[in-house]
Amino acid sequence: QMARCTVSFEPQSASVFDGLIVCEASRPSDSLAEDSVLDGSVGHEMKEAKQHYVQSTGVGKLPHLCVPGCPSPVVDFGDVSPGNRVQLNLEILNTTSVRASFRLRPLHEDGQAAPLAPSPF
Repeated sequence: QMARCTVSFEPQSASVFDGLIVCEASRPSDSLAEDSVLDGSVGHEMKEAKQHYVQSTGVGKLPHLCVPGCPSPVVDFGDVSPGNRVQLNLEILNTTSVRASFRLRPLHEDGQAAPLAPSPF
């Protein structure tokens, strides 16, 4: 006899998980099953339960986005006159096999970076 089941794994953190899955198999008692049918009681009493253990492991992974070769990336536009636009290319790499969608957005809602305070010459 064979039974199929589905086992789920849904990690809530990036970590390694290790544990046991227990499958308990038993068979109904023949005499109790007949008594249940005769007296109309619901369910069958089980006897001779045997436990089977299955080792389970899983790794909770998250995407890891980085700028290659730069542990603390800084985008420096240099000196730009008002009214001019400078564009820079920024390569972003996901170093894990976990697929991810991402977007870049400015920290300020209006898309403007705060200007630095004037400094003396």
